[in-house]
Amino acid sequence: MNDLPTEIMFIATSVQEEEASEGYQSMYGMKFKQDAEYLRGPIGDMFKDVCGRAGIDIRKCYYTSVVKWLLPRAMRSKPATKVLKWGMPILLDEIKRAKPKIVVCLGKPAFDQLSDTKIGFDDATGGWFWSTKANAHIYVMRSPTELLMKPELYEGFRVDLVAVKRKLDILNEVADIEDLPVRIQIMRSSDDLRDWVAQMIEEEHSLFSVDGEWHGNTHVDGNLRSLQLAWTDSDAIYIRFRDEQNCWAFEFGDEENDLIEEEAMRFMDAEHGVLENFMSHPDWPLMMKRAQYAAVGRILQPLLNRQNVKYVGHHYVADALWMQHWLGLDVLHKCYMDTEFAQQTIDEASELKLERGISMKYTTLGRYDIELILWKKANKKLCEDGYGYIPDNILIPYACRDVLAVFRAVPMIRKQMNFQKLEHYYDTIFGPFVTDVFYTFSEVGLPMDIPLMDELRELFNFAKRELDREFRQKVFKDAKQRLMAKLIEALGVMKVAQAMAITKDVVALIADGHHEQAWTCLKAEIPIDQVVKFRAVLDHLIISPDFNIRSAPDMRRWLFDVSGMTPIKSTNQKSKGMPSMDWAKVLEMKPEQQRAYTPACDKQTLQILAEKLPLVDELLDLNVVGNLCKAFLKEAEVYWDEDLGEEVEEEAGLHKWLASNGRIHGQTSTTETGRPRGWRPNSLNWPSYVNKRIGKAMARIIVASVEARKIDMPNEERIAKGLPLPLPDSLMLYRTRGFFPAPGSSPIFQNAAPSLYPARLR
Repeated sequence: MNDLPTEIMFIATSVQEEEASEGYQSMYGMKFKQDAEYLRGPIGDMFKDVCGRAGIDIRKCYYTSVVKWLLPRAMRSKPATKVLKWGMPILLDEIKRAKPKIVVCLGKPAFDQLSDTKIGFDDATGGWFWSTKANAHIYVMRSPTELLMKPELYEGFRVDLVAVKRKLDILNEVADIEDLPVRIQIMRSSDDLRDWVAQMIEEEHSLFSVDGEWHGNTHVDGNLRSLQLAWTDSDAIYIRFRDEQNCWAFEFGDEENDLIEEEAMRFMDAEHGVLENFMSHPDWPLMMKRAQYAAVGRILQPLLNRQNVKYVGHHYVADALWMQHWLGLDVLHKCYMDTEFAQQTIDEASELKLERGISMKYTTLGRYDIELILWKKANKKLCEDGYGYIPDNILIPYACRDVLAVFRAVPMIRKQMNFQKLEHYYDTIFGPFVTDVFYTFSEVGLPMDIPLMDELRELFNFAKRELDREFRQKVFKDAKQRLMAKLIEALGVMKVAQAMAITKDVVALIADGHHEQAWTCLKAEIPIDQVVKFRAVLDHLIISPDFNIRSAPDMRRWLFDVSGMTPIKSTNQKSKGMPSMDWAKVLEMKPEQQRAYTPACDKQTLQILAEKLPLVDELLDLNVVGNLCKAFLKEAEVYWDEDLGEEVEEEAGLHKWLASNGRIHGQTSTTETGRPRGWRPNSLNWPSYVNKRIGKAMARIIVASVEARKIDMPNEERIAKGLPLPLPDSLMLYRTRGFFPAPGSSPIFQNAAPSLYPARLR
């Protein structure tokens, strides 16, 4: 190892303790000297082993680190930028002498120092980049230290190192596995698609890998941009419904266009009755859209709706919803394998994303989405609701490789399932659950009482603002009292009047924005040995009128420096190898070690401290109402759009996910253990936000706000005096019909009658 020159160079972020050690003690107490050496100890042994399994002889590679001295434990995985720059001159000299073809960065810090591309770690892993500093291809992967902490990542390391070995073989022109060809056909018209359907029927193909690209929150109101289908390891089609401006692009013949218009008219008649100027109706574009997709669906149905035709896909349900809703294709009981959940069946700890977890592991396609990721990073606004505006030259190769990767992976995953005797379980239990059952969940959706939802949003956000205002007022009052109490303690009980006068002067200076003068005034009156304590109290007083409950430093200063609470535990710093621990154990450490730990301010800590500090209990009330508002009842964002030249209202919370049919059509997946979990939005997690504390907090605010209506006073005066605001007229209806639902019922979602559900799903 570390012979020069070399073909592969591994660069870690920093030296580990075992590597820097210059001696060790035997089990019998004998002490031995040894030279510092990279990859010593269990971490090194595991990394050497996984390199060997990937076909890389670590002895012929060069291994080094950016930081070549031992850092404090908390800094080793993410050193400060200035520390990394200190190590760069020596590293660049090593690279110049080693002349590697490939540089493997073991951790994001090393990659950031060498890469010409700014990209997130998860997006970069598995991709290849060029470094002008190293004059070599660079690859980023996890640090070997994670192998020891998370042995389940071993297979991921092997996949990464196999990719490195394959890249080297390609550069050396000795690759023993050739890439399969990729043949893509773009279906731009009905004639192209009919010819392809006829070919597939003639050749009797019955297994298709399927994937779609779209733009929009849900399949009900969004635009299906394309549908991709693969039927061999190399062949795929891209049905181009829409162009990169999100406009309809699929071409029909003249007769077909006439039929499409007639069908759109029938849709209009069914929705609105007979209209004279139907083309000027706002729903006409939607009816034309439905008719256009339906026309394409009729071309595909003779092939894809055959009983013997099956699909494979990656999170099949997401695509099946669009296929059925817009194209009228049969999708239930049609999925032979969903590679996401099939891979989870054989290895629940493995990477499940298509590009990295399936493509890199089972195919030679590698990480094929890097160009797409970089475009999305540079055009974030255009990608907010999907892939409607991705350029064709980027999207089409990516989209077709999606279906090819799945098609190629299926036989290998099936072989693994057979080897582990899991085929019967997947085919009869787990597979139908994650395809047909999840599809039914999403298609039916959750019907919602929208007027009640609007009222709940208004009420809860009113309560959140009142709780927030009330809490900040009390924090400010408490901060003034604590400053005065500490002054009395420092000056003596005989100088209460002086302490009160100093407090008044300091508060006045802060109110005028003269913070440094306030500190000068305070510092002149206190003993020199208490300067640090009083600085914390003053800083807390300065920010208390606008106290940020989401700021961990502000919370720690208030709870522990100012209020004198004893910390319960330390914060969780797993990325630095420092899990949360009891604070009593932290206090047993040496002072220099204690500095690496910070007190936790999480929910569990606050619940314990609430028993001693009443204000913390009110903070928990604010948190529980605020979290519910943030997750579900967030108010719409109104802003001025320069491009449109008008004010735009952008929905948030659950309203963002409401489809035009009055339902929420969320997605469902599973955890590592197979338990269902929801996303876009996470509907299965909603009950965890509802608890007794919400009732207590809401009742307190509502009662106070209803009583406030009895006093005739301007709101500005109420705020100045710290009084509650009156409940708005629009929310007074809650007094008559009752705010809280009956036990067991939902305040938002209807107990929908069977007639609300599609007949075929009852």
